[in-house]
Amino acid sequence: MPVDQHSDPFEERFSAALHEAGGAFDRPGGALAAAGEARGRRLRLRRRAAVAGGVAGLAVTSSHIYWANDGGGAVSRPHADSTASTHVTAPIRRSARISRPRVARVSRE
Repeated sequence: MPVDQHSDPFEERFSAALHEAGGAFDRPGGALAAAGEARGRRLRLRRRAAVAGGVAGLAVTSSHIYWANDGGGAVSRPHADSTASTHVTAPIRRSARISRPRVARVSRE
């Protein structure tokens, strides 16, 4: 701020009125902070419950797939004649090999 500023009576009264009006407001600092902390705890609990539910769902699905496939062995499929007691078993493909596409090399000459 420059030192040689002139003093305006309107600005001084306006500034005093703003300070007086601002000082009259009551700030609910403690209650507001406590409410924010409680909300944060609820959100954290909800997030943890969602993660735990997702993990439990994956565990149930994985165990169901494992046991449905005869414990990881061959998959048993019933024969066309549903009254027959024999089953046809087929091995499970564990992984498919994916090869990289061959790229023609261009010589720079």
